[in-house]
Amino acid sequence: MDISDVDEAIFQTPSNNIVCSLTASAVRCDIVRKTWTPPPEPADCELDWGNGMYIEAGKAGMTCTGDTLIGSAKETLGYGKGLRSGAVACESVSTGLTCRDEKTGRGFTLAVARYSIF
Repeated sequence: MDISDVDEAIFQTPSNNIVCSLTASAVRCDIVRKTWTPPPEPADCELDWGNGMYIEAGKAGMTCTGDTLIGSAKETLGYGKGLRSGAVACESVSTGLTCRDEKTGRGFTLAVARYSIF
């Protein structure tokens, strides 16, 4: 995997289906099209639930947001490429996008047909 170090980035996958905002301590990725269903919305989420994933403070989870990153990408992260900012790295392959906090090992994989949080 060809990984480039950056301070921050707003990027999309080649399919234009996933858009991410990456900073030194966090990443948030929103997905346009998905065939999976997110888990039940938590009681404390009063915004849009399950349209993406995040890593923040070393932990990963499903987003609860009132906005979207879709349409804001500044660059495309090609398949077989990755970006790293601080401890957070994202890698793009044809089967999906994986982001992880390299210090804690926590992260997520996001794709049209599946997702996982680890």
